[in-house]
Amino acid sequence: MALLTAGLLLQADDWPRLGGVEGRGYSTETGVARTWPKDGPSMLWSVEVGTGFAGPAVYDGRVYLLDREADRADVLRCLALESGQELWRETTDAPGRLEYDGSRNVPTVTPDFVFTVGPFGHFRCYDRKTHAPRWSCHLVDDFKDPDIDHPEEPQTRAETLARTQLPRWGMTQAP
Repeated sequence: MALLTAGLLLQADDWPRLGGVEGRGYSTETGVARTWPKDGPSMLWSVEVGTGFAGPAVYDGRVYLLDREADRADVLRCLALESGQELWRETTDAPGRLEYDGSRNVPTVTPDFVFTVGPFGHFRCYDRKTHAPRWSCHLVDDFKDPDIDHPEEPQTRAETLARTQLPRWGMTQAP
């Protein structure tokens, strides 16, 4: 993962989940560069991550990423936005291999919590400030969801947490 800048990124609004603040997939930021420097934007920092399709969530100067240690575990990583320094990580054992290995989901971040769903169905809530696990469930074992390889993001509205899931064909092929 690399963080690139054309000058204004560190002053940008939070992007606390897939689709941004409102979940609509666009930013209301103004003053964004319309052109790139000839050699591209300067790189602020980079960090090694595992294989996968997940993107980061950004909230209150922190970058949250659900990473995956191949065939073994889901790893929630919290990085400093300004430096990329890893501030903490929480690892969930999740052995197994999927057709397309790696993490798939963007964490959902609220003022108090970070929610993640791993590709094998581990749905977890962490305290955002202490990073301690608050609760967890397993979507296959606890809810009899037959679909592993979960392409979904936890969604929040006010005090409600909802689980949204794409149909299995949503990532790779037409219905």
